[in-house]
Amino acid sequence: MDRGTDPAMPGETAERNTAARRQQMFLLSQAQIQRFLTHLEEDGWTKGTVQKYRADISRFHQFLPKDKRVARDALARWREHLLQDGYSARTINSSVSSVNSLLDYLGRRDWQSREWVEVRESAGPELTREEYLRLLEEAKRQEDIQIYLLVKTLVCTGLFREGLPALTREAVNSGAVAVNKRRNCRDRQLTLPAQLRDELLDYAMRKRIRSGPVFRMEDGSPMRASTAGDRITALGKAAGLEPGRANARNLKRLYQRTCAAFQREADRWVEESYTRLLASEEERIGWRVWPQAARSRATDAAEA
Repeated sequence: MDRGTDPAMPGETAERNTAARRQQMFLLSQAQIQRFLTHLEEDGWTKGTVQKYRADISRFHQFLPKDKRVARDALARWREHLLQDGYSARTINSSVSSVNSLLDYLGRRDWQSREWVEVRESAGPELTREEYLRLLEEAKRQEDIQIYLLVKTLVCTGLFREGLPALTREAVNSGAVAVNKRRNCRDRQLTLPAQLRDELLDYAMRKRIRSGPVFRMEDGSPMRASTAGDRITALGKAAGLEPGRANARNLKRLYQRTCAAFQREADRWVEESYTRLLASEEERIGWRVWPQAARSRATDAAEA
C-alpha cells in the first residue's frame, strides 16, 4: 500500500488537531486592550465607563489560558464561569457586552457572543406619565433648565444616561443622535422630536455651546452618568415621588412602554383598515358575491 494513503498515526492526528484548534484562535495582548481603551477615551467616553470596560476585559483576560489565546467559544465558557461564580445576570451581560465591543474593535466579530443570560426583572416601582410631568414641573419650579431637559430627553428619546456624551451640539443640529456604537457593536440613530430639538438648540445657544456634548458639568466636561442619576433622584425627592421611581432606568422604561402602547394601537389600526379594504374589494368583485337575481336563479335551478 502506498505510504501516502496510510492513515495518520495517533500522535500525528493529535498534533494536527492541536494545530487546527490553534488556527481557530487569536492572541489577545495587553497592548491590544490598551489601544481599545485609549480609543474609547479619544471617542469621548467618560472616565467611569472606560474604567468599567477595563475591569470587564481584565476579568476576561485573566480567564483565558496562559498563552492568552481566544477560542471561538471563549466568551460562552466565560459566561458560564461567571454564572457559577454567582454574578448577577445584568453584570454578566454587561461584562460580555464589553468584551464584544473589544472584539468588534479588533475586527473579530465572529468571536462575539450572541447569547445572553435571561434577566428576571424585579417588581420595582415604575414611573407613570403623570409622575414624569411632576418631575418637569418641579424642575421648572426650581428654574433648573438643565435637569428639565435631561429628564425630558431620556423620556422622549429612550437615550440611556451613559450615552449622554453622544448628544452633542452637532447631533442637535442634525436632529439625530448616534448611540450604542460600542455598547451593541452597531450604530443606531435616535431621532430628536421637533419640540425637544428646539428646546435643546435654544439651551445650547444660551450656554454658548457650539460643539461637543450639550449636557456638561460645571467645569465644562461631559456630564457623568453617575451625576445624571444623582440629579434625577434628587429631583424625584423634591417632587414628592415615592423612593425608587425617579431614576434613569425608569425614565427609559417609560419611553419604551409608551412606544409599545402606540405600536399596539398602530398594529390594530392597520389590521382593521386592511380588513375593511378587503371587504370593500370582495363586495365589488368577489367571486362568491353574486347579484340577488343570479343567486335566486341558481337556487331555483338547484331545486329543480
